[in-house]
Amino acid sequence: MGDHYIPRHYLNGFVGSDNCLSVYDKRSGNCFRTQTSRVAHENGFYTPDKERYLATEIEGPTVQIINKIKEQQPLTKQDKNLFTKYLVTMWKRVPHTKNQLIIKAPSICQELENEIIPLLEEEIKKSPENISFLEKREKEIKQILQEFSVNPPKEAWEYNINPNTAPNILKIIEHFMTWAFLICVEGNNQFFITSDNPVFIFESLGLNKDHSEISFPISKNITLWLTWNRDIQDCNYYYISGQTVKEINNRTISRATRFVYATKEESTILRNLNNSNLQLNILNLRLL
Repeated sequence: MGDHYIPRHYLNGFVGSDNCLSVYDKRSGNCFRTQTSRVAHENGFYTPDKERYLATEIEGPTVQIINKIKEQQPLTKQDKNLFTKYLVTMWKRVPHTKNQLIIKAPSICQELENEIIPLLEEEIKKSPENISFLEKREKEIKQILQEFSVNPPKEAWEYNINPNTAPNILKIIEHFMTWAFLICVEGNNQFFITSDNPVFIFESLGLNKDHSEISFPISKNITLWLTWNRDIQDCNYYYISGQTVKEINNRTISRATRFVYATKEESTILRNLNNSNLQLNILNLRLL
């Protein structure tokens, strides 16, 4: 079994009565049913050290918090702190983020070269006696950046997985945004789904605008909605309509890299799986 980029304990919140998931493959358009141990993993996806870090520092401390949320219990400040780190890690640890680094690597390396090389050339002018040494270093730096732009090292991506590398995002989510747990009653094909890229944000908005928001399905019955709406009681639980469930599920489908996971097969998921015109809306909820 490979490294799970989506934790099994998390996926267990979406299984059906047979303890299996319906897995939708955006690449093939097919759907199949299987156990959580057989999905959302890849051999060598993380180094052993990073796999241990995720298990002991991120997933382990959050298991009881997820169980509390499923049981609609109040969260402590410590719970909220730990779950914020879990959420940000879920944002970073998935194939989508790894692929984004590969895509962005050439531009990142070019920016670094544009910053470093002029400094070296300036140093050459100041210290002509060291020209041989400095020119050698300049050549080495260009070579390293060229190699990284084509094949960015796993260490660079794994370093970024640590939530503490994004302190501003942690602060915004934990202390400034309002948390609302949205609940749907399973029945009439009403249930939340998840994917191999489960944290949704309108990337064009970022997090700082007053209509920015994040949604993160926690189980087939509960989704966390992060908003700037101050009229909502923080960390409270709210029952929502079927239309809102559909909207959140459309977000999940749209951001999936390849796989969508659901408690059972549903025709709407199959129809929307590769719908490039899927309508995504800001949630305008009045929660009482």
